[in-house]
Amino acid sequence: MQRFLRKWHRWIGFPASIFLLFAAVTGILLAGTEFFGAEEALRERTRDLISPTTTLTPDTEFAAALARSRSSVSALTGNAPIDQIVWQFKGETPTIVFFLGKPTGREDRKVTVDARTGMVLRTEAYADKPFLLRLHSGEAFGDGGLVLAMFWGASLVLLTVSGIIIYFYMRRPKRSGLGRIFWSVLVCLIAAKAPLARADSPFYTDDPVFSPGWEIKAGLTGERNSSGSVLTDVLDWNYAVVPKVRFNLTTYVKHIWPVGEPGESGYGDTEFKVKWRFLEEDTTGRRPALGIAPKVFIPTASKSRGLTDGAWRFQVPLQFGKTVGRWYHFGEAGYQWASGPASDSAYSGVGTLRTITNHLAVGTELFGGIPMNSGNDWQLLTTLGAVYTFNEHWSLKSSVSHSLRDKAKGGPSPSGVFYLVSNF
Repeated sequence: MQRFLRKWHRWIGFPASIFLLFAAVTGILLAGTEFFGAEEALRERTRDLISPTTTLTPDTEFAAALARSRSSVSALTGNAPIDQIVWQFKGETPTIVFFLGKPTGREDRKVTVDARTGMVLRTEAYADKPFLLRLHSGEAFGDGGLVLAMFWGASLVLLTVSGIIIYFYMRRPKRSGLGRIFWSVLVCLIAAKAPLARADSPFYTDDPVFSPGWEIKAGLTGERNSSGSVLTDVLDWNYAVVPKVRFNLTTYVKHIWPVGEPGESGYGDTEFKVKWRFLEEDTTGRRPALGIAPKVFIPTASKSRGLTDGAWRFQVPLQFGKTVGRWYHFGEAGYQWASGPASDSAYSGVGTLRTITNHLAVGTELFGGIPMNSGNDWQLLTTLGAVYTFNEHWSLKSSVSHSLRDKAKGGPSPSGVFYLVSNF
């Protein structure tokens, strides 16, 4: 498994390094331009000021200021198309900025006018997006550049996930004391410092909230445990039949490398779940969202090839979720019945997410399980997860987990998850 991951890490890393260097350099230039730019300086100067203009300011004041400014701009440029107007009320010199287009279309000039006197302060070239921003995103090279930018962004995520997993393979296997709880402490610190999102597939713990309509997730999961290593291709189909009920079908293709035995690959077990959120969250009060999610695991994999133990499994969990400011707290507790010689088990998990930006959220969880036939083999693991949302239709979800007990007691050491998610 380690050799397999190293090979893919190198294959992805070599061609991606060129594009990642390009993205890093243009990102540094873009950040420097933003940090030292005049617009950022104005924002910093006026951030704590109280605007003299309110929602009750008479319309005549707006009309007079706009008329003076528009007259100055027309005297300078003639009958030019106006794409947009931005009015800055705060500061020593309130301004009205006219973004002008060309008579034949596209952007032309940006004219800044003193809102009090109507005097033109400066005239600059105007582009819908700055060139550095278009260069960094790949848009400067057309639609093909945007597609390429998405690929180099995904390659960075893949390199990060595979690098973390390889690190765990190389770490000292008999770490004890504080070293054993290192990842739990790290996860908590990162989550505490990060500036809402909801729980989802990067975590073992599920919650009662879900997206409307269709959701399709495709991705990879990898795990190393006491039995060997497992890499799984996942395709997950979700559909919200009504706002509070969602059906979920998950299919797997497994690749296993048992300890001391040759590897095997094939179709895995099939999972079907119905999620019902029977209580909605009170976002202004203390009431959380509550739901249940009965789930059945169908043993469709080959038992003779070691891809399954042939047991049917049925789970019934109770889930909760609660929004507190920019935080989202979630939890789950349930029981799993198993057929044949497989053991029943109880499981539970709790976690939290916090948004950093409108696109990025990070979180952590603790998840554990107790097999009924061997209580001493209980499992406890910690997870660090991240969700990056491009827009309302696309997102990336990833996490890395590690058992807090000895590997012989069960649980991943480590595991990783990477999903591309589409909502429509």
